Amino acid sequence: ALLVLLHDHELLAEVPAEPHDRPVHVVLTPSGPHRVRGRG
Repeated sequence: ALLVLLHDHELLAEVPAEPHDRPVHVVLTPSGPHRVRGRG
């Protein structure tokens, strides 16, 4: 599983993915964890 750290204002509803991108499973922000749906 891949986890990334972001600030709350950096969260986006959707991010375009390229074939070379690694899928993200969890985003951790100061307000708490967010599970990623979709390609991950």
